[in-house]
Amino acid sequence: MKRLLTTVLAVAVALLSAWADHTLDSLNIRVTLHRDGSAHVTEHRHMHIGNDGTECYIKMYNMGDMAVSDLRVSEDMTEYVVDDEWEVNRSRTQKAFHCGINEVPEGKELCWGIGESGI
Repeated sequence: MKRLLTTVLAVAVALLSAWADHTLDSLNIRVTLHRDGSAHVTEHRHMHIGNDGTECYIKMYNMGDMAVSDLRVSEDMTEYVVDDEWEVNRSRTQKAFHCGINEVPEGKELCWGIGESGI
């Protein structure tokens, strides 16, 4: 009975994951701290992108007086264009291979267009 329940749960999780629009399969974060108090943060994400939506973003709402500089996004050796102002109302095609910082009342959002569906 225990084995059957485990199998049923595993199948249910697999089906739900297949139906999920976007999934983050793995995330690797590397932080290098510098003597002046600044940091260099690199994130490597392996994601499955579904058909819905136009962008992904990371909320940066509790930064106080800290700043983000030198934003860079790349995918399979293609460097994204960094937009001076991130326009959330653009189409998926217009956001493809673009990134930027969206200023919201809560703080900042690091944004990048998602382009085509797939891995």
